[in-house]
Amino acid sequence: PLPVCLGLSPVGEPVVFDLADAPHVFVAGTTGSGKSTCVHGIILSLMSSKNRPQLLLIDPKKVEFSAYMKMSKQLFGGKIFTEPHESSEILDTLSGEMDKREKGLAKIGVTNIQDAIASGHKYGRIVVFIEELADLIAQCPEAEATIRQLAAKGRSSGIHLVLATQRPDADTFSGVLRSNIPCRIALQVAKSSDSRIIIDESGAEQLLGRGDLFLRLPGNKLFRAHAPFTKPNDVLAVM
Repeated sequence: PLPVCLGLSPVGEPVVFDLADAPHVFVAGTTGSGKSTCVHGIILSLMSSKNRPQLLLIDPKKVEFSAYMKMSKQLFGGKIFTEPHESSEILDTLSGEMDKREKGLAKIGVTNIQDAIASGHKYGRIVVFIEELADLIAQCPEAEATIRQLAAKGRSSGIHLVLATQRPDADTFSGVLRSNIPCRIALQVAKSSDSRIIIDESGAEQLLGRGDLFLRLPGNKLFRAHAPFTKPNDVLAVM
């Protein structure tokens, strides 16, 4: 339903996974590691697929997602959210949509959105991208509880999270989020302790930067890939 081409393996094979199975992704890496470019690659991959999801874009940095303003019909809430309290409010709105979908699924006698779609009901998937999770939580702590709730319950109703940060510490990526987000992407980090927080083992501190990454998918061993270099013109071409 939600194919993502993350880039290439060391031997040049495409690295593809289904975000619907993931069902959420945590992306972390230091400045210059290619984290934001990797996130753009995931967005463009989803927008290039047959089943385009709605996107909820939250950008505390205010500049990273600005190119996507032109696709307002594809955006949940109709715009890109940059202010902390506005971001918290739209996450609450999405949580309400999740509850509404859960009731709808129960009413038709299915447990997940894929079965509902197979039965002929029209449900679209929603993917939430938060460009700097640590900044959002620092500026608006009440948003963290909603993010945890979406991570725990969103999969069955077709709501998926892609959470990115430059600061992968225990406060940002708490135990509750860790248990509900098994899909991890680690780009180059400063310390081995940062690597262990992201992928549960050291090694990301030795990556080469500029898109070099480790990917851990649920039930799979760690493997290496290289994210595509997505330029602003690439974004505009897809839009």
